[in-house]
Amino acid sequence: MNPLPNADTLHHHARRMGGRDPNHTPAMVALAVIAALAGVDMAVCLVILMLAPAVTVVGYEMHGYRHQADALAKEDSLNRY
Repeated sequence: MNPLPNADTLHHHARRMGGRDPNHTPAMVALAVIAALAGVDMAVCLVILMLAPAVTVVGYEMHGYRHQADALAKEDSLNRY
């Protein structure tokens, strides 16, 4: 069995959560590219890239889990009737 989610699963999750949560990883990648073009040291650019996924995790821990809980509670209340 494939442990990775397929497109149907991801679409269902996005629909269920009321849209798409912001994901700031592409912005961090763009920041690293812009920094490299501006002449910032390569090591600093790689650190920016390394921290890119952490931005998404911190955002989820700060407020994303509440959005998910609200969406699931709303879905649960709709399915009771």
